[in-house]
Amino acid sequence: MELTQVVKSRITFIELNHHFEVLRPMLELVDLSRFSVQVAVRSIFYEQYEYANKNDFEWVLFPDTEVQAEWIDKINNLNTQQLVIVVTGSSQRAALARRLTGLNYALLIHNYTPTFHPFRLDFTGATFRDILRGAKYYLYYPGLKKLLRGASHLFFLHDQVHAEISPSVQERYPIVSSPALFYRVSAIDDVLEADERKRIVLPGTVKSNGRDYAGVGKAMQSLSDAQLAKVHLHLLGAASTPFARDVLKPYQKLLARGLTISSETHAISSAEYDRIFQHADLILCPYKARFRLGLHTDRFGLNSISGTMNDLIRFGRPALVSKYHPFPSALERSVVRYDGLADLTLQLSRFLAGELMFDLAVPESYRREHCCDNFNQWLVDRL
Repeated sequence: MELTQVVKSRITFIELNHHFEVLRPMLELVDLSRFSVQVAVRSIFYEQYEYANKNDFEWVLFPDTEVQAEWIDKINNLNTQQLVIVVTGSSQRAALARRLTGLNYALLIHNYTPTFHPFRLDFTGATFRDILRGAKYYLYYPGLKKLLRGASHLFFLHDQVHAEISPSVQERYPIVSSPALFYRVSAIDDVLEADERKRIVLPGTVKSNGRDYAGVGKAMQSLSDAQLAKVHLHLLGAASTPFARDVLKPYQKLLARGLTISSETHAISSAEYDRIFQHADLILCPYKARFRLGLHTDRFGLNSISGTMNDLIRFGRPALVSKYHPFPSALERSVVRYDGLADLTLQLSRFLAGELMFDLAVPESYRREHCCDNFNQWLVDRL
């Protein structure tokens, strides 16, 4: 009897920067019995990718350096792909737009305001570095504009952003629904010894945008010495810049009062990041109401959503989150909100006293099976 061979649709995922937290679940969920998948990414991701199906993908690898136009030429079979998913085009958007002309591709939008309203500027409080960053953004914006115009599909990571899209943008661009990418992997309930410190983790590269490190430092200063002696604070992100060193100074003063603290001096592997995140007793997310992107001011979580939110979904850890950042309503019971410095101090005190309650149950829509079905149907709908 003659067997019929299944013809798979060919898909390429392109990630030229470091948004591996987005690419990873895509590769975990894609159905390799239905799709033939090629991945164009930095070699550092390939080296850290530890899944059993790693050899079932075709890989186009780049060095972990500044993005080069030649990288685009290295992906030399794009004309044979039924769908291209551009996770991040980085600074070579113009070269990428030329290679993708006439092809069916979906482009992930990371930041709403700078992408669709580039001249909605805010110079209030802008530093010389912000101005330089803004100038660099405008230098590369024509390439992004070409990518936007040529895309068959534009999408965001979370549907919450859709509420912010202006009618003119909706009419002009082919914006589609967000795929369900982020699902619960595990929820570890560690039993601590009576004298073991609570592990409070503050994720993200230590930089001026987005997170209120100064506010966290002041809240920690308001805790008693006995409370500080119960805490190990881990800044889970590279903290090697002059700004990061300045951020750490107030925390260092708390060492004499019993606090212990650790931070990263360089990028760590995704496996190590996951291990630290998974074993945290509390994830601290001190998001500001607004943050600056060069010459744009963005509302955190309404125009762009922190990657930490995705990790909270993935690992199901208890979290203390500022009131400003949206979170899926189905998972809101897994976090505790705080409003301002005094409330942050109060909630930290309650956490250390064992008084905060978190519901870490997994809703059906955040189980792997649901996300797998959703994402693969989303891919089919893009073909």
